[in-house]
Amino acid sequence: MTIPNPNVETVNVMVLTSIGSRIENEKQLGIAHFLEHMAFKGTPARPNPIEINREIELLGARTNAFTWQEFTGYFIMGNKSHLAKYLDILSDIYLNSTFPQAELDKEKGVILEEIKLHKDEPMYRANDLFFKATFGESVLGRSILGTEETVKNMEREDFVNFRGRYSPGNTVVAVSGNTEIAKVLEEMGCLGDWEGWGSLREGTEEGDFSLKGSVILENRKSEQAHIRLGIKTCDMFSDLSPIADVLNAHIGSGLGSVMFETLREKMGLAYYCSSSNIYYKDAGVLNMSAGVGTERLEEALVGVIGDVRAIIKHGITEKQLERAKEYIKGGLYMGLETTEGLNEYYAFDLLLKGKLEEPIDYAKKIDAVTSRQVQEFLKEKFIPENISLAVVGDYKGKERLEEIVYGEGR
Repeated sequence: MTIPNPNVETVNVMVLTSIGSRIENEKQLGIAHFLEHMAFKGTPARPNPIEINREIELLGARTNAFTWQEFTGYFIMGNKSHLAKYLDILSDIYLNSTFPQAELDKEKGVILEEIKLHKDEPMYRANDLFFKATFGESVLGRSILGTEETVKNMEREDFVNFRGRYSPGNTVVAVSGNTEIAKVLEEMGCLGDWEGWGSLREGTEEGDFSLKGSVILENRKSEQAHIRLGIKTCDMFSDLSPIADVLNAHIGSGLGSVMFETLREKMGLAYYCSSSNIYYKDAGVLNMSAGVGTERLEEALVGVIGDVRAIIKHGITEKQLERAKEYIKGGLYMGLETTEGLNEYYAFDLLLKGKLEEPIDYAKKIDAVTSRQVQEFLKEKFIPENISLAVVGDYKGKERLEEIVYGEGR
């Protein structure tokens, strides 16, 4: 797909697949993410990572890759005059990576250090524990990085087989920026006669996400306690997602959100505090995050939950509703002014939903949300079974946290 923007001098080339970590089995946990690393380690035409990196940067370009439960992506962005070369390089590493044994052995060390970083860094650790508290031992509750044991045991053949899950049916190639569809099609010969099986639903492994949320507390010496409070909401296909988006904007997006006003402006408890919606093809969760002094952890949690209960009891005012809607639309349109934003909006829509929704149509759905809908949606979702909490910090009162979060309702 091509998303033209003649007002810039750059292009962003992105290759996305719906193959992510949720289709891994127990013995190969972390392989989707590890494969994303190994893709840059050599092809027959470009035998080693140093050659690949130098070739890209000699073009003045930037490259990176990313892995999530339901997708993996690779991209190069740079001057529009090098579009053909960007497509050639990306298609080469996507289709032809050889996974050299020497590079595999070295990269295991890199991944193991990344795992250690996530364990050592309290903010990262809180994020990982949040998914476990929300989704338990299901495919969405596992770390994308895998475990030290699974990473150490991976063999070259495992990567060859897993890469075989990539196919035309579950891949989207997106080019945004200063180009035209005819130019992109002219250069697409680099993909050759690629054949394979699969579909955009290929990356969806069934799971039971109706399990009750839980409280996970990891006690460790630190100056802050990192809070991750979750409410299960709806999946990305749900007609209720615009309501969930407005709720999220009201609770924790921007300086006018209730989390910012309560935790920072009124109580002076947190430097960072925000919320975000995380959507999957068959699940969803609202994640409220903050870092506070350990001695005021309980106070902060009571404050956030108090704001949630206030929405259920009183709804949100018309001014608050207007702010949330305008904040969403402002962020949407500002994001679409960059090549990265264009690819992220359109390519992910096509990859994950199998269809395209124009920004103006999404904005209309946001405008149609009412205060009553937000109130009723939260009232329905904010029940003990849907609530999860992860905390990392120098604190030992798990029972007190459960009492604050669940009260008499569980």
